[in-house]
Amino acid sequence: DTTGGGPAADADPVNPAAAPVARQAFRRMIPPGPVRSRDLDGAGAHTPRHFQIHRPRIGYPQAVFTGFPGAFDHLAAIGRANQGRPPAAWVVPDMPDPDADLLEIRVLVQAPRFDPAGGDAGFTLLYRTTRAFPALVDPAAPAVLDLTLDWVDCARLSDIAWPMDGGLPGAGPVVVPRGRNVRVLVRALGRADPGYFGSEAARLGSPGELWPGTVTVPLSPEPPLFAPTTDQERLASVFLQPEVPRAAETAVAAAQPGATKLMVTRLAAATGLVAEDGTLYGVPGRRTVFGCAGLKHHLAPDGGALTLTSPVELEQVWLNLVRLRLDRDWSWTGLSSPAVTVSR
Repeated sequence: DTTGGGPAADADPVNPAAAPVARQAFRRMIPPGPVRSRDLDGAGAHTPRHFQIHRPRIGYPQAVFTGFPGAFDHLAAIGRANQGRPPAAWVVPDMPDPDADLLEIRVLVQAPRFDPAGGDAGFTLLYRTTRAFPALVDPAAPAVLDLTLDWVDCARLSDIAWPMDGGLPGAGPVVVPRGRNVRVLVRALGRADPGYFGSEAARLGSPGELWPGTVTVPLSPEPPLFAPTTDQERLASVFLQPEVPRAAETAVAAAQPGATKLMVTRLAAATGLVAEDGTLYGVPGRRTVFGCAGLKHHLAPDGGALTLTSPVELEQVWLNLVRLRLDRDWSWTGLSSPAVTVSR
């Protein structure tokens, strides 16, 4: 302090002014640090279930500014103890962050490739919930939250009433779906006190993963794969007549550009699909995956479109369409490739 201490708070100003004293709100602008997690099942466990989550740490002088009782004495004791140790054995003077009262938990599932709903690496948020850290009463005591994951079976994600984020901390195990590529992200949250934190961003800690990468726990047991359908729904056989009667064919008629693409349009109309420029799609609002054998074709990388590259092959042959309705949502990953084989 270059002023040698400065004037006392109750001293009269030497130079009077209209407003010689101003108030400045003291708010926290530094967000909580990352939480530390420990997998109690072991890093190689196929089904991780039990974790210990530690409050983020906060050091000097930030810990003193939190106003937590005994914070300064605790950090000073660590500093004095370090004086008798070699530098390699020094202990970081810090303590659990008393302002990080909550743990935010986000459960993400991986969507198919090219899905616009997928974010980072194709993952989309399933739900968000929070858990309260145990109350911090001693800066030297560990502040640990025991977190349990409950892996549940569900053919479709819509079959489960996932927790709703109502603003209050939840309780009990965190529900996680089986049969999906899952990530669980956690981070500390500061208490909801706008007068204490300088911004909403200052309340949000650094996100981290409960485990590296993704985990997939198979459904047990696997329910029936396909939804019940009638025989008429499962198999459609179409016989397309030529676009131009054989007796009336001429060189001019045969050379009309795009004439053969009409065959694809007729096939789509007969089978409840959508045709555009010689390519078949599913109806809007329903995700469709195609497979094809016996016809020259090209499949989109995600299987969502089928282009028949030689539409003349569609004339005067029986075209058999097998239609199966998958009783799963599109985050399900229970099959390898090839997933389904259709045989006579």
